[in-house]
Amino acid sequence: MMMGLGEFKALSPDLSIDFVYGPGNVAADAVSRQYMGVLTGLAARLGVQLDSVDVGASAWAFLEATTLEFERVTALGLGEI
Repeated sequence: MMMGLGEFKALSPDLSIDFVYGPGNVAADAVSRQYMGVLTGLAARLGVQLDSVDVGASAWAFLEATTLEFERVTALGLGEI
């Protein structure tokens, strides 16, 4: 479902998924916690420019549907992380 979204197709050439330990995790942790001051400071020190993309309505709808399904399955005791 997600891979069929226009937003995913547009961004997929630039996407990568990785879980890292160590120095690279600072940026991922800052983003996930919305510590934008940490992220902008890190970018400035590294000499890189931050960029963002608009999230389209279909991507938000997908996220909402996924969250609702997760909550439903969890409430039924059918799934765990």
